[in-house]
Amino acid sequence: MQVAGSDGGYDDGVADVPERKVTLFALHVAVLEKTASHVGAVCFVWATVVILGGFASDLDARDFWLVTAILLVEGTRVFSRSNELDLQEQPMHLPDAGAGDDEGRTPTPHQAASPIHLLPLGGWLVEARNVSYALYWLQLLSASACVALSLLRLAELRFSGAPAGGDARNKNAYYALMLFYVLALSEAVIFLVERAYWEWVLSYRRLVETVSGECDLGDAGAVPIKRFFYRAFSRSVEGGILDGTRMDLVSFAVELLSSDSGDEQLIGAHILRSSITNHDSAKRTRRIRALAAEVVLRLAGKRRNLIRVATIPGAIESVSTLLDATAAGDHAGLALNEMGLHIMKKLAREHGNSAKISSTRDVLSRIIRFTRTSKAALQNAGEGSLPAKTVLRSLQVVKNLSSTPGHTGEAIRKEISDNVFVLSNIRKRRKEKIGCTGGMIAHLLEMFVGSSTLVAYAAQAAAHIRLQAGEVLALLALESEANCERILREVAVVERLVLTLHHPGMQISSSRILLNLCRYSRSDHFLQLSSLTAAVPTVLKAIMVDKSSLLEVSIGLAIQITKLATPELHKEIFGKAGIPDTGIARRLVEILNEHRTPKVKVPRMRRFVIELAIAMMRGNSELVVFFRSMELEKELRRVVRSTSELESFIMFSGSIGLSRHSSTLSSLADDATGIMQGLQDS
Repeated sequence: MQVAGSDGGYDDGVADVPERKVTLFALHVAVLEKTASHVGAVCFVWATVVILGGFASDLDARDFWLVTAILLVEGTRVFSRSNELDLQEQPMHLPDAGAGDDEGRTPTPHQAASPIHLLPLGGWLVEARNVSYALYWLQLLSASACVALSLLRLAELRFSGAPAGGDARNKNAYYALMLFYVLALSEAVIFLVERAYWEWVLSYRRLVETVSGECDLGDAGAVPIKRFFYRAFSRSVEGGILDGTRMDLVSFAVELLSSDSGDEQLIGAHILRSSITNHDSAKRTRRIRALAAEVVLRLAGKRRNLIRVATIPGAIESVSTLLDATAAGDHAGLALNEMGLHIMKKLAREHGNSAKISSTRDVLSRIIRFTRTSKAALQNAGEGSLPAKTVLRSLQVVKNLSSTPGHTGEAIRKEISDNVFVLSNIRKRRKEKIGCTGGMIAHLLEMFVGSSTLVAYAAQAAAHIRLQAGEVLALLALESEANCERILREVAVVERLVLTLHHPGMQISSSRILLNLCRYSRSDHFLQLSSLTAAVPTVLKAIMVDKSSLLEVSIGLAIQITKLATPELHKEIFGKAGIPDTGIARRLVEILNEHRTPKVKVPRMRRFVIELAIAMMRGNSELVVFFRSMELEKELRRVVRSTSELESFIMFSGSIGLSRHSSTLSSLADDATGIMQGLQDS
């Protein structure tokens, strides 16, 4: 049977949750309880209206007093039953955990709160708990007495038979008494069956303890489960028969949290904490959150509701907590992230809301933290996937918040600028937008390398503009396959950039552009980039002579040229340059010796040197012996010992790294060592 309710009930996906056993048991007991109550009501009405009202003068003394006694006994049982349920729900508190889990202490069994005395006396007889036990046994005695009295009188009446003769009134009284005793017996038997079933399930089958274990409520779990059972049972008895089945632990915990009792609030918090860690309960908790988020999203979709939603106490903080719902590989958690970001984006359209979001200290930090932790999802996800869309939306939210006017906007922009990852993603988006702007790449190339020759270009622009255009092109090409593609579409762009390598003021920017084109372009541009071999003499000369930033970028460009060359062309390339490859190898070892510690101005120097050494050894196996003779292994060990975090990043914002290299410097040193020791193919 599937029962659903608006207050967080069950659906097909969670029908087998552990507490379902409790609500079904409460339903079964409630059916018996209501049946007994209704039969008792009919019995009472029949006795008072029909028997005592219609045949009082025709009854003998024995039947009169038996009917009266049964009514009093059943009245006592009904009174005891209603009060027992109230006393069973007396306040109970969870045991104190003592020093906490870190000291390995186990909670003691549950116990009642401070004793409640029903009378202004201090004795144990008037404690609510003991009175509850007394009422329990009083009900059993009353029902048993009712069964005994009804059976005895029914047997006598049946044995004696209906009165002989034609007096119809006496016959009617006889049958009225028979029906009364049958009703009284039925009510008492149904109640006794209910109590037997109750004791068998709770005491013998230990339902409360079993469900507590399945819900991961710990050693103190019997308290909340017992409270949950009595609440479900009371709802089914006092209201609709199915009201109790519409409860679940999560909705019950929320109800307890709104209570005025501190003990009940603690029990509710304990249930929710356990529900979050329990896989099945966590799904239902997320479902409730998702429904609430969907309602808020629909409200925020209308502009007139934006301010109203934001003015609800705790609304913005609650929405921002949806960003903490991500679980690895959990689509439901990602969906909550998406809704949370969507709501925040809509709310941020109003400047007043933006100010409120920024003034709530944790909200913006939560958005930025979510964006940072989603870096892997953004890098690995395909186009149009949920993680990529989610991270993009988070950046849009940050963008909207950063446009807030006044001091609030300044504070937001300062916090954004302090966060490296968000800054790098915003920069990446800006690079893409600049690159796809019509004609921008072509104009920058025109400013940097000119349309035909360097001489023609020199007459068109001042030197500082030319240098700035080159720097912009280098940045646009860095880590951007799309912009590299756009640059390579220009006519003879590689040849034109190679020409600029001969110009002292343009050589660094040209080398950086060519380096990025080789590193971040698609493989189908191999033939177009193969014309870089013409730049070998200039690049190798810079390696042999320079000691600054030009040296660093020249080594990086030499790596890409060496990788582009086939083994047959490798010797030919170095031969045309007029510099033997052994001379380059000796120079690389010298550079490592000169840079025994990393330097801020050239943070990629040692990385590029090792990469070029690896490329040369793989291109010409004879160089392995030469590098070994130059004690390259000794220099590599020194590099590993002095490796700095500074050497792990591709680009920087000030002194803070923005994006990491795919391989560590230590792993490169190990690769080079492995080649020289014959552990890897050269």
